Amino acid sequence: MSSLNREAVFLILQFLDEEKFKETVHKLEKESGFYFNMRYFEECVTNGEWDEVEQYISGFTKVDDNKFSMKIFFEIRKQKYLEALDRHDHAKAVEILMKDLKEFSKFNEGIFKEMTLLLNLGNFREKEQLSKYGDTKSARAIVLAVLKKLIEANPLFRDKLQFPTLKNLRLRTLINQSLNWQHHLCKRPRLNPDIRTLFADHTCLESPCAYLPVAILADSIPKNGDSRSLPDARLKYSDEEISKAWKLTELNKPSQLRSLRLPDCHLPVRISDRDANIITLPVFLEQVL
Repeated sequence: MSSLNREAVFLILQFLDEEKFKETVHKLEKESGFYFNMRYFEECVTNGEWDEVEQYISGFTKVDDNKFSMKIFFEIRKQKYLEALDRHDHAKAVEILMKDLKEFSKFNEGIFKEMTLLLNLGNFREKEQLSKYGDTKSARAIVLAVLKKLIEANPLFRDKLQFPTLKNLRLRTLINQSLNWQHHLCKRPRLNPDIRTLFADHTCLESPCAYLPVAILADSIPKNGDSRSLPDARLKYSDEEISKAWKLTELNKPSQLRSLRLPDCHLPVRISDRDANIITLPVFLEQVL
């Protein structure tokens, strides 16, 4: 994956975390393999969520990748096995032994046999090597310290334990910058653009209430002064001239500009001889982000 794609994943991770999509964040961390969230890993170990602990770490390494990885998986499964024995859940302990721990017999047959013998003890603390095993909480704390050291020593994790330094809301900032540039490219940009979607490029659409300057010729307006029956006014300048100049020629004679009929979204307005020659019609922005 390219460097930009990798950075895009980190932006998405930051966005998901800011929006409180906690489960999705950790799934993307695991699936991408770019960032190992040690804080989340610690929470899972402390809470004894051993299936999630193993599934999460499996996104970054496998049992046979190297000696550190093998030791990590063994410590996780051994603690899971000991907790089942401590609860006197014999059936679960046998399941863990045959399903999870037997895999290590091909690397060390002696250790697997010792783990099997624990099934015959009423309390596995009777075995000398496990005599100092305390309660579950303290045992998990000890295992967590061992696991953190193994992860930090594992070369497969060296570039995955630190999240990049990013400003808050970085993805939102980039989206806003993109929208601003798209609006800049509009042929007739509105003062307050109405942006409602990110699924397509933004462009300012034509509408009767567009904010472009409008000037009305006197010969397009009835001379009887009756604004109730004003016909549609004509633009003094063509679209091409407006887009190039954005400044209309000044009207020198008051008689040239008598009255104005606005589009259907406004009521007719009459302007006096002293009024400005150009009328700007507003539009409104509904903020997206």
